[in-house]
Amino acid sequence: MKARSAQFGLLMLIGMSKRQRRRLVLAEGGVIAAAALAGGLAAGMVLLKLFLTVAGIVVGSDFGFYLPIAGACVTMAVFIPLFAAASLLGLRSISRKSVIELLHADARDEKTPRLALSGIAAAVCALVAVAAFPLASRETGIAANLLVLGGAAASLTCASLFVMQGAIAAKRAIARKSGAYYRGTNLLKAALFDNSTRSNLQSMTLSAVLYTAAFLSVAVLVAISGNAAQTARQIMPYALSYTAWSNNAPESEHVESIRAAVSNEPGFTEADFSLIWADRQSFIAVMSESDYDRIAGMLGEASADLGDAEVLSVSSGMREATGALPSAIADAARNEGRELTIAKTSNAAVTVEGLVSELFVLTDDDVSALFADAPAQRIYAFDYDTWTEKSVADGLEGMTSSIENGDVAVTEANSYYVSDKTQFGMMLYLAGFVSIVFILAIASFSYSRLHARSGIEGERFAAIAKLGLSRKELSRICVSHAATLLLMPFALAIVYF
Repeated sequence: MKARSAQFGLLMLIGMSKRQRRRLVLAEGGVIAAAALAGGLAAGMVLLKLFLTVAGIVVGSDFGFYLPIAGACVTMAVFIPLFAAASLLGLRSISRKSVIELLHADARDEKTPRLALSGIAAAVCALVAVAAFPLASRETGIAANLLVLGGAAASLTCASLFVMQGAIAAKRAIARKSGAYYRGTNLLKAALFDNSTRSNLQSMTLSAVLYTAAFLSVAVLVAISGNAAQTARQIMPYALSYTAWSNNAPESEHVESIRAAVSNEPGFTEADFSLIWADRQSFIAVMSESDYDRIAGMLGEASADLGDAEVLSVSSGMREATGALPSAIADAARNEGRELTIAKTSNAAVTVEGLVSELFVLTDDDVSALFADAPAQRIYAFDYDTWTEKSVADGLEGMTSSIENGDVAVTEANSYYVSDKTQFGMMLYLAGFVSIVFILAIASFSYSRLHARSGIEGERFAAIAKLGLSRKELSRICVSHAATLLLMPFALAIVYF
């Protein structure tokens, strides 16, 4: 709308009324909105099909395809008011100018924003975000969180404007001092940028913010994806475990069957231990020192090395070890005239995530004295190097019915690994998709910005070409201008990271 100010000035000069001007602007806005929504929804359907197809390949399943009617309605409900607001703002901008101002709008260069104001605004927004940060950690700090995010975003925007404006000014000063500013077509390059300094800086600032948002989104998604094998090991510390929940299960036969299936695998080791339930309802368990040393040795962890009346608090899966002794254990010790203390903690998990809520290692004598009659669960653990490559649980003969009836539980780290690997692959795919969306948004915005000025700049360069400017030199000037608008924000976003 701003680029067409002179056209509206001419129309008003030949008698266009305010009503006609309003109808023209709103009609154009309606046509653009309808075309943009129709094209966007059609392209969105194609991209959705492509997205689901690639996601199905990554995940290994078919997501199918459907028409997201609700999503399309929400899109129209959001963007139609935005298009209407943009048209009304453009109309208001034109209405506030006289015919003379509209006719000469293209002849006036834009004023350069003050460098100091950009820096002050960035500092003030940063201070607001920092001041609100302590409040954001509170449970009632929703407004503070919004203030921190808003302050950070505003600070990033103002800082980007400040840095790019300062970089361009510094580059000009160095070029003038060295004399390069006056060589070749450098004066024309500077003039092309200076003709619309404010718009160019706004475009570059928005591009820098979008680039930063793209990098941040990708970094967050990649960080979330993590390492599938490492995450699976945090949940399941060994390759396979067997537990008999029923006395009817042929435990020894099942263990021999598992041993026969995995004993030839590279790096095969095994260990068994008992979990003694100090509080079955709260899933608080104890383990003897000898059992712990056996499973810890298999996993390459340090032994307990407990002294008299000492207790080792152990991590239960992803939950860290606690430093407090539960009342169920403390009361049992008091009843026997003993006083137990937690002397050590270990975050090296030795049980499957979720099997126990808290796990404590006691000396063998303390376990025998305090929990001789407590219910216990025997667990057999097997480990081998090829656990990420294949699953062996489905091939165990004679155990299917016991597993289905719930008499026994066979847990494999491979199942967690495959699930995490699929999830992480999807996260990385989303990261790539998000980065492409942001880059397309930057390219679309920059193209529209350059296209809006192409008519005005074309007339100016056509006049200069008559004085001897070659097509090759004109091409270099345009490429240099486009590169400045695109690459400087990209470089700034990289510096942020």
